[in-house]
Amino acid sequence: MERMFEKFRLGSVELVNRFVFPPIKLGIGNPDGTVTERQIASYRQIATNGPAVVILEPVSVTANGREHPKQPCVHLDNSVHELKKIVDLIHDQGRLACLHLNHAGGAALPKLIGGPPKAPSVMTCVAREETVSDALSQEEIQKILDGYGSAAAKAQEAGFDLIEIQGGHGYLISQFLNSKLNKRDDRYGRDRTLFAGEAFSQVRKG
Repeated sequence: MERMFEKFRLGSVELVNRFVFPPIKLGIGNPDGTVTERQIASYRQIATNGPAVVILEPVSVTANGREHPKQPCVHLDNSVHELKKIVDLIHDQGRLACLHLNHAGGAALPKLIGGPPKAPSVMTCVAREETVSDALSQEEIQKILDGYGSAAAKAQEAGFDLIEIQGGHGYLISQFLNSKLNKRDDRYGRDRTLFAGEAFSQVRKG
């Protein structure tokens, strides 16, 4: 157990300990995607003498992938400026900041995104049975993939040390991987790992 408090090297970065704070949905941001003083206070409290890596709550790579109204944003023009407020305070405490990228797919909130969620195929949301998604077109898929690349570039500009990509918990990447949800007959259906691979590639390029 004592080793958990020792320094640890991860690639080119050194961690002050071996603890990581997970991407917990705080739900205390502004509806317009800007950062609140309450968010800043919360992340400062987490980072002070805390885990070596602080992973921010999930951000959606595009507007149509948001799942709750107080979720931080990375797809807006001012996202770098807003997210940097959190990054800087984490760095001030000698900790590393990680941006958690996601797209909710069929689990996105209809009232928030202004219409039905988009998923690999038509599906019913497990959490909200009244929510039925539309199938993504190839053009829409490409826009989401571009969103991953743009998000990675903005993360770098904001000073994040690490990026985490959500690939589970029933969100979009997971939906593409799931044969019960991905019933496409195009290349994204024939190779269910294709979307995940392209998303990772876009993040590397970003």
